[in-house]
Amino acid sequence: MRNKINKKEDMLKLIKQGFSLNQISKKLALPKTTVYYHFRKIKGKTIKKAKITNNQEQIGELIGAFAGDGTFHKDKGGTYRITFSTYYKEEKYAARLKKILKDAYNCSVFEYKYKPVIMTRIQQKLVIEHFLQFLKWTSHKKSKTVSLKLSIPQYSKAFLKGFIRGLIDTDGTVDTYGRICCTTISKELMRNLFKAYCQFGFNPKRWIRTKNVKNFKYSVVISRREANKYLKIIQFGNKYKEEKLKQLMPL
Repeated sequence: MRNKINKKEDMLKLIKQGFSLNQISKKLALPKTTVYYHFRKIKGKTIKKAKITNNQEQIGELIGAFAGDGTFHKDKGGTYRITFSTYYKEEKYAARLKKILKDAYNCSVFEYKYKPVIMTRIQQKLVIEHFLQFLKWTSHKKSKTVSLKLSIPQYSKAFLKGFIRGLIDTDGTVDTYGRICCTTISKELMRNLFKAYCQFGFNPKRWIRTKNVKNFKYSVVISRREANKYLKIIQFGNKYKEEKLKQLMPL
């Protein structure tokens, strides 16, 4: 308890002495979110006001990534936390995701590494409100019910291209046969992906896997024959998955 009090006193002193949020976080080995809470109380809001990009492909990519592997939480203090989790070997993709979030919303993005996961987090109410303009899900059951709000033809090709990429980069896999697969327990999300692929002339396959009636898993698969087409039209943002595909087939 005494150590916590000392750290808080040291932190307040450093803030008043003009040290930056990053410097204080490193000096005291404290999370940036903890420092920022006190930093804001003393210095006022120093983070730029968030604003939303007009880049439809960029928006689509973030919506796809959040649908595939994102979580949302509002804590008791009213802080909104939107988190994306990636495999620790996908460090380059985590860095890309962080950059896209910064570019799209003009605000701070935090990264935490807890092997085997890299968590990319943004703390802005505006961001989740923006995501909810595109996505819907039942409270507390996002993974099972998440889907796009509108029918696929109502979205631009740029948005759909980004949406497919974001979903595959986070929740997709390249199997040992060189197929690009995405599996989820949300039936509607898989319908979204299937129809989005069709907008670009792909011939995706749908699979349903289950151990019992309560645990259906829905997959959309692009065959190895169309992998080159995926690389040319959609493209991977996640280079770890792209390299895996390239190792399995002559391109």
